[in-house]
Amino acid sequence: MNKYRQIADLLAMRIQEGVYSSRNELPTHRSLCGEFQTSRSNLHKVLNLLEKRGLIERVQGRSARIRNCGKQTILFIFFSSIKGHLIDRGGISARLYRGIHRFAEEHSLTLLVQSGENFLRSGYSFGARIDGIIAGGAQVDKYLPMLEKTGAQIVMLGCYHQVDADVFCADYDEAGRRAADSILHRGLKRPLFLMLQFEDEDFLLSSFSKTRNAFQEKLLLHPEVAVFHHTVHYKDLTVPGKSVLDLFRKIEDSHVDSIVYCVNIPFSPLRRFATVRNLPSVVIDRQMEMEENDPDVELIDFDSERIGCLAAERVYERMRNPSLEPRRILIPCKKFPENRNGGWKE
Repeated sequence: MNKYRQIADLLAMRIQEGVYSSRNELPTHRSLCGEFQTSRSNLHKVLNLLEKRGLIERVQGRSARIRNCGKQTILFIFFSSIKGHLIDRGGISARLYRGIHRFAEEHSLTLLVQSGENFLRSGYSFGARIDGIIAGGAQVDKYLPMLEKTGAQIVMLGCYHQVDADVFCADYDEAGRRAADSILHRGLKRPLFLMLQFEDEDFLLSSFSKTRNAFQEKLLLHPEVAVFHHTVHYKDLTVPGKSVLDLFRKIEDSHVDSIVYCVNIPFSPLRRFATVRNLPSVVIDRQMEMEENDPDVELIDFDSERIGCLAAERVYERMRNPSLEPRRILIPCKKFPENRNGGWKE
């Protein structure tokens, strides 16, 4: 092993054991070079390595500072189906983040955020010591083996597959049934269930399928109701592209009388068009602004911020007691009595 790596490993051990915590700074360069009988250029490699591991911070003109001495670090990693996406201010990832951030601040935890795209590009490395991971997004379950290699405690978000880890998931089956209840309550007969296909993926998210199947199964008990389905491609939303034009034709040809927008889909651009906007609607898991002129829109939403906070609480528990048995928790959807356009009442 190179000498500078040996020195870095020894200093990392001292940092983690709290040897330098009283002054929160490493000794001076001169002192370290003297202690380890090494050159300044070699020490520079040592400090680069410690910085990459997330153990120190370097400020020009000062000794290297120990990073967040005494704090444990949790990571929120989000695997998006949209390239380059990390935190969408109006989307589910932002709401999850707010809940995680609130818990981290209340418990003096360091919170890092990374996109799944960057994680995969970096060769499954975070460049820092991570004590707990909260992982969510598209197909997150298939990345679990890679995350486990970090040795961190892990909580998964939105995973329907059976995995040997804690899982917090919105109850999308319940959301589909509630959407069907809304259609029946309003006497609508020809609803269209609208889903989204991401431009760089050839799959539909399991949450889409769960909600769609529950919606359709409930309405199958009512033969007077005809259910239609359509999938819009993400790239077509603002153009409008072929899948959007096909949607307009299906609405007209099938005499569709209502639309259910499925799970965390940014359909705001669609609602610029009267063909869509003028139909009574149910929005599941809000990802679009509820405009004043939206007619008869009902909202079925999940408290994603609470889900994030609960997930952070659970990963914190696991960090203190790694032997805890995995739990699988379904979070119910919420009804909004304040919905001005006739939403459900409790």
